[in-house]
This record gives sequence, C-alpha cells and structure tokens, in this order.
Amino acid sequence: MTKLVWHPGPDSDADPATVGGKAANLARLSRIGQRVPPFFVATTAATRGGSRGGASGAQAQVDPAHHETLAGDPHVAVRSSAIGEDAAGESFAGIHESFLYVKGAHAVWDAVQRVWHSAFAERAMSYRASRGLPTGDIEIAVVVQRMIDARVSGVVFTADPATGDVHRVVVSSLFGLGEGLVSGGLEADLFTVDKRSGAIERTIAAKQERFVLDAARGHGVTREMLPASLRAEPSLTDEQVVGVLREARRIDE
Repeated sequence: MTKLVWHPGPDSDADPATVGGKAANLARLSRIGQRVPPFFVATTAATRGGSRGGASGAQAQVDPAHHETLAGDPHVAVRSSAIGEDAAGESFAGIHESFLYVKGAHAVWDAVQRVWHSAFAERAMSYRASRGLPTGDIEIAVVVQRMIDARVSGVVFTADPATGDVHRVVVSSLFGLGEGLVSGGLEADLFTVDKRSGAIERTIAAKQERFVLDAARGHGVTREMLPASLRAEPSLTDEQVVGVLREARRIDE
C-alpha cells in the first residue's frame, strides 16, 4: 500500500518532493527545538491519488492519522504545502485555500480536498504562469496541524526583506490570528531590531479589527472589531520582541 500520510519524527526524512515546502520547513524547525504544534501531512502522492479518483484510499489514511496525531479532536489548521512553497522567491502566500479552526474528521477530510482543488483554481494557475512555474503536473501536499488560539500572531524575517540587510530582524505582528496578515489586509505593527545592538524601531499601527475563532459556530473564523483599549497598543512588548529576536537568531544559525 502506498504511504499517503507522513508524520514528523527524529528519524523521518522530510523530503520536500513528498511533503512540500511548508511541511519540510516545519519539520526543520521542530528538529532544531522550536515549539511546533503537532501535525501530519497528506503527501503529494495522496493528492495525485485524489485527483485521479483514488480519494477513498487517501481518506483511509488521513482519518486515522488525524485521530492518532491529534488526540482529543482539537481544532486544526488545514493548509497547503506545495512543491517550492515557502522557498526563496516563491511563497505562495494566500494563493491556495487555508482553513482554520477545523473540527471533526469529516470536516478535516473535506478541508484537505478543498485545499487540493484550490491548487488548480484560476488564482493559483495565474500565479504559477506569472512566475514561470509548471501548470501541468502540480505537486501539492496538505498540512493538518493543531490550532494555536493566538492572542497575537505575526511573521519574522531574519533579514530585512526591503533591503536584504542581514543585521536587521523585522517582525510584523497584530492581535488575533495571522490570517489578518496573510490575506485579511489588516494593519499590523512593525518592529525592526538591530542584531548587533539590540535597538528596536517601532511603528505601531492603528489596528481596528482581528480574526478569531467563530465561537457561535464552534469552528471556523470570524472577523471582529478590536477592543478600543487595544487599538493603539503595541501587539508585542519589548520583552517579547527580544524573545522573537533570540529565536530568529537560533533559526538563522
């Protein structure tokens, strides 16, 4: 039987051709000691099987992986991990569908299939064509990972993305889920840290909204107004920014 699900572990090789770029990077972060929430991957082979009518075989492996890896049926994120995704110059950010606060085996399997299908949607195909990437045999895996009920989310660049300066770490953060940064278009705070001196430059945004769990439904995401008391407040304290810098240095090494 073809193995259609991959689990991270100290002795398991995260081959990007099998698990895609995002999952390979998650596995690398886990190996170097970062606190990566538990996850498993429906591999590129599962996608090929699903697109050719063999979805039942993939589901037969995804369902038990969900129960074994994510005991207790927690909320999960279901996201793409395409070949080349999260590579230098090819982020695919916001190109494929992502589903947050998914709950239950049936819903997880439905979300996995919808991520597969999004790889062949007009937006994804146009992105590939504009970057000179193949639009024929598309290789995409899917990450299923425990959700973190984040008060603050963000992204860190271990070199300044605007200038390429390797001595500057740039952190962009906001209240709520990272969906506000990736595809929600929300205003975010910007912290730029000099690696040598530790000096922090701050640009604090006038934040109005955030993405959170849709508590009324018990799953999925909703967009809500940010409490007035938080709108002008930094989403990260200086101490937290320093902590992010420390972890960024570890990753850089």
